[in-house]
Amino acid sequence: MSVALLEDRTKQCTKCKRILPVAAFYVDHHGASKDGVRGICKECMRSYGKKQRKLRRKERRVRQAAYYKRHTEIIQLRAQNYRAANLQRLEAYRTITRTRQQGLLMPEPCADCGLPAKYSQAHHEDYSRPLEVIWLCPSCHMTRHQKHNQVAI
Repeated sequence: MSVALLEDRTKQCTKCKRILPVAAFYVDHHGASKDGVRGICKECMRSYGKKQRKLRRKERRVRQAAYYKRHTEIIQLRAQNYRAANLQRLEAYRTITRTRQQGLLMPEPCADCGLPAKYSQAHHEDYSRPLEVIWLCPSCHMTRHQKHNQVAI
């Protein structure tokens, strides 16, 4: 279904009963609805999800604690293996954290897109030089690592 057709149509939310443009509803990927969109609007879906997460927070913590208790050795072994494999990376991260806390290194705007410094993350091209960083916003940082990983493969 084309975007133009979706924008022209309206639908009533089954939860809040408001009549909204179809663009205000999530697409139904399961094929359960005839018109291709869900019955509850995005706003109602978000508030429902927020309430459910809050209600189930305690259950999730109990489940996570039980999982950790059952798999403590495996989890600790994985963490130990990760630290051993990424020692230089972790040390560079710690160095940046310490120098930022001491006020010796301050974030700068994103080098790629110019987003303000408060969003910037330190990117290392070479972990053996921990203080040589490029400041990138999270989006540009992720893109940079994806490109690096493609080259490495």
